[in-house]
Amino acid sequence: MIRRSQTAELERLHLQALHIGSKVTRWFRKEREPNVLHVTPERVLAALHEAGINCVLMGTHGINGYRDEARASEDVDVLVTKRDVRKAVRILDETFP
Repeated sequence: MIRRSQTAELERLHLQALHIGSKVTRWFRKEREPNVLHVTPERVLAALHEAGINCVLMGTHGINGYRDEARASEDVDVLVTKRDVRKAVRILDETFP
């Protein structure tokens, strides 16, 4: 059974990995693809949560907390409920035109 202190530490490590992966992605895009829209997992999650949509971060950004080293990714993968798909697409289209 995982204790509360262990859960807090795992959450901290996942957030740290998320921020490192985002930082590496931003650096890569700035150096290699300066005209690409700046989409970060933090901004995607914030936009969806602000719209009242619960989601799960998946893909590379979602597993970075389990890896020995965080890595960059060119996309942000999220899972939303079926009933929120259209709303999520609309929100993300508006946030990242």
